[in-house]
Amino acid sequence: MNDIDKNSIVINQIKFNEIVSISKDDHKEGLVIIGAGEPHIDWITGLTKLWVEYEVVKSTNLEEWDSFHLLTTTGGRTDILMIWNEKLNVSRLTSWRWGKADPSDFSWLSDYIVNYADHY
Repeated sequence: MNDIDKNSIVINQIKFNEIVSISKDDHKEGLVIIGAGEPHIDWITGLTKLWVEYEVVKSTNLEEWDSFHLLTTTGGRTDILMIWNEKLNVSRLTSWRWGKADPSDFSWLSDYIVNYADHY
């Protein structure tokens, strides 16, 4: 497995109303890591390496992801939004999320908008 070039990953700060637009206007979906401490880039690289094993992604070259974003709640919690594209194996990600991960640590973008709006 190739190492991920951390310098090639761009994580943009984004506001809550912008993620609403991404979801509803652009019809994009993604995964939100809730309460992601620093270094944020390690969440992306670590999960990507893990997801290669679970066949969620094909490789560590990040081709399944459109973009990465940081959200900061009014209470100061930092969440990471990973927007995927059509190359991602969503059914495998769903199986991993419900079978291997703590579901309270992750949210689909569409659910996050509904369930966490009062955090902004």
